[in-house]
Amino acid sequence: MLDHDDDNLFQQAMQDVQPLRQDQHRPHATPAKLPRKNKAAVEISPRTEPVFNYELMDQSCWVDRDEIVKFHRSGIALKTLQQLRSGKLCSEASLDLHRHTAGQAILAVDAFLECALQQGHRVVTIIHGKGHKSQHQKPILKNLLIEHLRNNLFVLAYHSTQPRDGGAGALNVLLKAASKVTP
Repeated sequence: MLDHDDDNLFQQAMQDVQPLRQDQHRPHATPAKLPRKNKAAVEISPRTEPVFNYELMDQSCWVDRDEIVKFHRSGIALKTLQQLRSGKLCSEASLDLHRHTAGQAILAVDAFLECALQQGHRVVTIIHGKGHKSQHQKPILKNLLIEHLRNNLFVLAYHSTQPRDGGAGALNVLLKAASKVTP
């Protein structure tokens, strides 16, 4: 609860501020637009961090830090999967999750994917790291990310990147075509 002096200071500081005019109200904050340049690095500032207890998850199926991971939905062409695996599909944007907590990472990934879909990007890279500084036996962000991406219906496939691009510490992600994403 603010005391009277704090309230007065706040009112003085805000006296010259003009409210923003809004044409439409959106229930969720719109993340920053991705640049159209190839391999654009995007830094998304985390929103208020949710409480995220990854210890409640079944960790018996978690992968190790150096393990190559892959996933694809049925119906994806074998050639496309081979191109994704080999890094021949050019990544159009990237997100680096280093120094993110679990809650911040999930919010950042969701905002990043939303922007990528809006921009019509088909392939993006998410750098999660290998978890060398993790206090646990297994890398937390890597395992949270692969589970989170499997549950995202706009993600068609993912594969660990080539060693030159981060190897087991990053994922190339194939997204649905923009025409298949309904607003």
